[in-house]
Amino acid sequence: MPSTSNEVRMRLWLTGLASCILGVATLTFGQAGDRVFRITGAPVATTSRPVAATTTKPATAPTTATAPATAPANAKVSMFGHTIDATRVVFIVDCSGSMLDGIDPLKKECIRAVNALTPVQQVAFVWCREEAVGPKEMVRATGINRQALTDEINKQLAMGKNDDEFAPFAAAIDHAAKLRPDHVILITDGRFNKQLPDYVIKVATRQKFAVHPIAYLFFTPETEARLKRIAEETRGTLMRVNEKDIVR
Repeated sequence: MPSTSNEVRMRLWLTGLASCILGVATLTFGQAGDRVFRITGAPVATTSRPVAATTTKPATAPTTATAPATAPANAKVSMFGHTIDATRVVFIVDCSGSMLDGIDPLKKECIRAVNALTPVQQVAFVWCREEAVGPKEMVRATGINRQALTDEINKQLAMGKNDDEFAPFAAAIDHAAKLRPDHVILITDGRFNKQLPDYVIKVATRQKFAVHPIAYLFFTPETEARLKRIAEETRGTLMRVNEKDIVR
């Protein structure tokens, strides 16, 4: 039956043709720009547009932020009944021979002031004789550091000469400025070079700290006026300490 054989050949030929047409259509349909898709639709990376891998991060428990500790606005520093608000304070203490008669009560008051500080405050002492001597950095007023400062204060002696001098006090204010204080307490009888107030004011203004001079025991009207000017022009306060104000 020839007709039947021809029909079979025709069907086979049509089936092959249909397969070819379907393959071309699949390739044309699956090609989008420069990205080619498999039958499953999974992306295939190409050189012009790579497909980034995706990862799933494991779930983590929520965390609670801890607020940093802040210094209280009313951190106090007190000397001879005068009180200022200060978080970072440097004491410059004149320990020259002219302070000899008053050095012991001064040391007691410095120790009392240190022990009244709290750990949120930072403190340092610069000792001024013929040269200025001080630490490389401030320390927090913790119990251990307060004890170390107490020991340091107790060792100080009034000796040497800096009356009418410029260099020792200028070095002391420079040293204090490097410690980045917000307040400096300058304890002296004021017997220094007349040019010193201008220098102290310049440094304090540039470094933005206040200077609180303490005119201690042996000051004169002239030296008091110098200290008053320093206080007024650096936003500080002048403190006067007379014999009646100290405990020997």
